[in-house]
Amino acid sequence: MNRNFLTLLGLSWGLSIAVAFYFGRSAANQSSGIEAERPIKTSSQSLADPKTTDRPAELAGTESMADLPETEEPVETDPIALRESILSNIVDLSNNPQLADTLRKQLAELAKTSPIEALELSSQIPSPRFREQATNGVLREWAESDPMSALQWIDANSDGLTRSVRNEQLIAAYAGFAQNNLQAALLSAGQLGEANSYELRIKSRIMGDMIRTQAENSGVVAAKQSIEQMPDSEIRNRLITDLIDVWAGTSPTEAAAYISSLGNNATEEQKRALARSWARNDPAAAASWIDTLDPSDPASSRATRDIIREWARYDLNSSAEWLNSRPASPEMDRAIGSYTYHAVQEDPASAMEWATSVDSEGMKDYLQKRVAGAWREEDPVAFQNYLDSSELSDERKTELQEARSWGSWQGRWGRR
Repeated sequence: MNRNFLTLLGLSWGLSIAVAFYFGRSAANQSSGIEAERPIKTSSQSLADPKTTDRPAELAGTESMADLPETEEPVETDPIALRESILSNIVDLSNNPQLADTLRKQLAELAKTSPIEALELSSQIPSPRFREQATNGVLREWAESDPMSALQWIDANSDGLTRSVRNEQLIAAYAGFAQNNLQAALLSAGQLGEANSYELRIKSRIMGDMIRTQAENSGVVAAKQSIEQMPDSEIRNRLITDLIDVWAGTSPTEAAAYISSLGNNATEEQKRALARSWARNDPAAAASWIDTLDPSDPASSRATRDIIREWARYDLNSSAEWLNSRPASPEMDRAIGSYTYHAVQEDPASAMEWATSVDSEGMKDYLQKRVAGAWREEDPVAFQNYLDSSELSDERKTELQEARSWGSWQGRWGRR
């Protein structure tokens, strides 16, 4: 992202953010404000960045019943005792990784009164991963009460950091900012740069997280109103996509009506977001909606694959009937690839027929080999009978006999 982030916090938008922030906080203290509906986090909750609150991979499987009481103990709040405990836990962390959760909570507690000190202490954590998680937790806590200072600190201390680490800090800070004043946070994030696709992606993620949270906590109407106040832009379209993804999970027909109201302004990705989210709960209904789209609409063919990926997991017959009804296209081949992966687990012979039906020669070769490998492992006799009765050349039969199965395949053509 643009290194000169302080410029964004300067004269061009500082005044508007300050006004929004202080008036927004005042509104948040009233019972009718949108932000007032959002729960205020307590010190007993995890204060780390939401993207990093899960226990790290190094600790997987280490929990035991004996560990549970420790995680429920309140964090020390006496300043002197808290600092001493933090320093002690930093020293002991390398020998006892389970202290990472406690240490993150302690540093976030310290950040309520001394955020700079909390950041300095977090920088002493030897493990890069734990250090990043702790730092993000502190920044999130700090940004709840003083977002401008937290964001300025990120810019002033970004030298030597990878772009990924710095952006995770921004994401954590904006999550804290939005906790108490979502509208001001949206206004501030709206000033972030869009000079390249990477900056656009990070800006979209930051603002998208806010819109999703608002939609889930305050309702889609409030989130829709927030988006409608923004000027037409790529970011606005992306936020509508985030909104539709949440909306379709609870009220897919309303989300579909909203997309219809957008007319030609509805993007392909917004339509696909509706189909994907709807298909998680009711793939048949999602498929029926896709059938209402113009066949020439790119979303029609591409969403077919999204729906099949979900539907074929539960109902091979119904999903196959619908797949057969769809017009041929390159994306149709991809949908068949998703279907074939699931079908081979239940009916390898049928899966081979589907694999043979695709138009792309390269994908046909790939799918046939993957089906052959899985079929041979599952039922070598039936697979050999298939080869013996087929009209394939000896060379092709040998290729299929030596083929590998999917295993943990995610495929040349993407996830299943």
